[in-house]
Amino acid sequence: MKGYEDVVQKHARDRAEVLDVWRAEPWKEDNLSVFFYERKYRRFNLRNEQYLDLEGLMGRMMSASYMPNVDETDRFNALSLDVSVLFKNWVKAGTVRLVYETVITLGRIHRGV
Repeated sequence: MKGYEDVVQKHARDRAEVLDVWRAEPWKEDNLSVFFYERKYRRFNLRNEQYLDLEGLMGRMMSASYMPNVDETDRFNALSLDVSVLFKNWVKAGTVRLVYETVITLGRIHRGV
């Protein structure tokens, strides 16, 4: 759903940056391969989706430790408003759809790392 990550970025506090190891420096050899025996591994992409009502969307958003909680009244109220607007913009038949892609990397670990 477009806009979800924008709301997260707007309201997140102390969110760690996650390095995308195979896209970080595309001009170099695959950065991830160094962890695997003989630099061999396989990558699988799995797609998933969730259908959430407004309560579920808010719960999903709040489940991350870096998002405001109910004790942070001003920040939480601002988040609630933005989530409500996001939901209103994307709702169909009472729910919104979140699409996920999980990347699985499978291989024998190189013991020298």
